[in-house]
Amino acid sequence: MKKFVVLAAVVALLGGAFGNAGAQPDKKNPTRSVCHRTSSKARPYAKVRVTAAQLRAHLKHAADVYPVPASGCPRSLLTATAGGTTYSVTLTGETESPAGDPVGTGTATVHVRRGQGQLCFAFDVRGITLPAAGAHIHRAAAGAAGSIVVPLVAPGAEGSARGCVAAARNIVAGILANPAGYYVNVHTTDYAAGAIRGQLAGTSTDSAGRIFDVRLSGAAEPNNTGDPDGTGNATIRILRTAGAVCFKLTAQNILLPSVGAHIHRGVSTGNGGIVVQLVAPGASGASSGCTTGVAATLIDEILANPAGFYVNVHTTAHPGGAIRAQLG
Repeated sequence: MKKFVVLAAVVALLGGAFGNAGAQPDKKNPTRSVCHRTSSKARPYAKVRVTAAQLRAHLKHAADVYPVPASGCPRSLLTATAGGTTYSVTLTGETESPAGDPVGTGTATVHVRRGQGQLCFAFDVRGITLPAAGAHIHRAAAGAAGSIVVPLVAPGAEGSARGCVAAARNIVAGILANPAGYYVNVHTTDYAAGAIRGQLAGTSTDSAGRIFDVRLSGAAEPNNTGDPDGTGNATIRILRTAGAVCFKLTAQNILLPSVGAHIHRGVSTGNGGIVVQLVAPGASGASSGCTTGVAATLIDEILANPAGFYVNVHTTAHPGGAIRAQLG
C-alpha cells in the first residue's frame, strides 16, 4: 500500500511538472500578434499570432497591419476614398522648387494607416500638360526639393488618378509623425522637375485662385477686324492675395511670333483699354507666366464681372487684335 501511495505521488509530481512546462511560452520562438488581411468584406482583418519568421512573411504583405492597434484590428479597408488618416492637399505650380506650371492646380487626397504598408491616393488636376509624366510622395519641407519615397500613378488624359500602392511602414510612420515634411506632386513633360505640388499638411484651397479657360478666335474681334483663320486657348488664373494674374496662351493660324497679348476692359461688342500685360506667344505659338503687382481693386472688378473683360493676342497683320475671348 505504501509503495502505491509513493508511486502515485511521483506520477502526480511529474505530471504537474510536464503540465507547467507546456503552459510556459516558448522563449526560443516567441509569438506576436498581427492583423492579417482576409478576403472577407464583413471582416477584412483577422488577428493572428505568429512567430518571428512568420511575421517577416506577413510584413511583405502591404495590407497587413503590425503592430496591432490598441483599438484592435481595422474593421474597414484602406481605399482611395476612405480609411486611416486622411490628408487633403491643394496642388499649385508656385509651390514647386523650382517653380512649376503657373496655371496648374489640383487636389490630392492621401490615406495612410499606422502599421500598414500601403498608401492610397486620389488626384484631380487641371491646367497642366496631360497625360502627366509622373506623380510621387517626396520627403522635404516646403520650399525644398526632396527624394521620392512613394511612387504613385500619374493622372491620365482626363486629369485624374486613383489607387493604392505599397509604401514602406517607416515612411508611413514618418508621414503620420510629420506630414508637413512630405509633399505630393505631379510631373509633366514640360515641367519634368514638377508641375504642381502641395505639402501633406498646411495647404489651403484658396491658393488655387480663380481660373478662367477660354477659347480664342478671330471672329470674336469686333467689326471683323480679327484674323478669320486664327484660333487659340487661354487659361487665366487670378491670385487675389498675391496680386498676380497667371496665364497660359496658345495660338494657331495667326502670324507668329505675335507682337502683344493683354487683358482689356471691354464688353464683347467693343474694344477697351489694356489693364493687364501678358507675354505674347512666340514663334511656337505659346507663352506662359505671371504678371505681378496687379491692384486688388482691378482684380476685384474682374472677378465680379469677368464678362466685362477680354484677353486677346495682337499680330503685325492684325495690330488691333488677331484673336480674342471674353473672360466670362
